[in-house]
Amino acid sequence: MLGDGQWKKLTHLFTLIDVDDSGAVEYTDLETVMNRTLAAAGHAPDSIIHDGAGAMLRRFWADFKQVADINRDDRISRAEWFACWEQLLGEEDADALFDDLPPAVRQIHLLVAQALGINDLRGADSATWARFAGSVGIGEAATFARLDLDGNGLISVDELQQLTAEFFLSNEDAPGNALFG
Repeated sequence: MLGDGQWKKLTHLFTLIDVDDSGAVEYTDLETVMNRTLAAAGHAPDSIIHDGAGAMLRRFWADFKQVADINRDDRISRAEWFACWEQLLGEEDADALFDDLPPAVRQIHLLVAQALGINDLRGADSATWARFAGSVGIGEAATFARLDLDGNGLISVDELQQLTAEFFLSNEDAPGNALFG
């Protein structure tokens, strides 16, 4: 069963993604978020980065729809959204390791890592985080200090994995709760 903290964060995430305020998440909402994020990072629509992110987003949408789109209308209503997350996270342990998380959560991590340009060799600095936060509508770039777990001025792949797990699993005051504002 999802805890109160998870409900609050997942409600906020739904609102961030439902950019057209239709009351449902559709592929076009996700595509709009991706396009804003990539534009803020300086990637042109015809760039290889944009193409790769688009392919990753299409895979995510196809996989997520399989679980979340109960009535198969190509949109995920608020009720379907919460039913999906209840199914995916309701039995997860708050101390679960990133690799034990459902594939949808790991895919979200990959999408965020792609948007931030994080990989095994490169982390995201506060300016990169501020561009991402602004493009997605998080608005609080100041949370970077909370997300930079080791205080070295970069969010690494390992830190992003921990933050992602905390966002989706924690009901306590954990740094990852600030991942999406």
